[in-house]
Amino acid sequence: MQPNPYQPPPQPPRRDIWLWWREASRFYKIFVLSCVAIMVILGSASLVISSQLHPATSAQIAVATATSLPNRPSPIATGKPAVAATKPATPALLGSDISAFIARYGPPNDHSDTANGQYYFQRYPNSKRDYLIVLTDNIDGSEYTNRVFGLSASANTDGWTMAQASTQCAMFLPRDAVHQNDVQLANLSAIDKVYYSPSIGVLFPTSNFVDAENNPIKAGTFDVQYLYTDASETHVESCGFLLGSGQTK
Repeated sequence: MQPNPYQPPPQPPRRDIWLWWREASRFYKIFVLSCVAIMVILGSASLVISSQLHPATSAQIAVATATSLPNRPSPIATGKPAVAATKPATPALLGSDISAFIARYGPPNDHSDTANGQYYFQRYPNSKRDYLIVLTDNIDGSEYTNRVFGLSASANTDGWTMAQASTQCAMFLPRDAVHQNDVQLANLSAIDKVYYSPSIGVLFPTSNFVDAENNPIKAGTFDVQYLYTDASETHVESCGFLLGSGQTK
């Protein structure tokens, strides 16, 4: 009689892990999850401590990680040089410090009398005529000594059209200046344009703001007189700024 062939012992049935998790008790689940969380926290803390104690090693790891990645395209060069942020220059306007005019138009020339607050700039070639004459307020004390309270811009011998003169002279108007009215001068080939500027009103003493009869007027009032080259009144020789409205007479 032949012996029965060897039969392996029966294997216990396999249980699905999710089935096992569903059947586990609530206490057991909380215990397992707590252990996992503690392990994660301890692992993160050890990495932080290691990076602080061994910064060079951390840097080497970062380099090694970067070099192990696939090659990536380099950033595309724009061809534009980096532009450093610069502070805008102070504009050279009625009421500005004289330094703004020197920065804009260069050193005053030898027609100037700076001790008396008279600054002349940019003489025309082959001429004794200066493009710009600037007056500072030396009368009202040291607080105002370098502050521009009057100026005159002149054309060359050909003169400016009124449009050209308006463009040239508008460069010196305070930013908040508002045109009030025009006065045609009867005894002079000129027209006077009156403006009001709140900022000018607080830059100078109120005694600077008077009319042609020397009566007080609203602080911040100033006028710009356009002087024609001749009685034809077709071209402008110069424009002159002055506080108050004394030029309207």
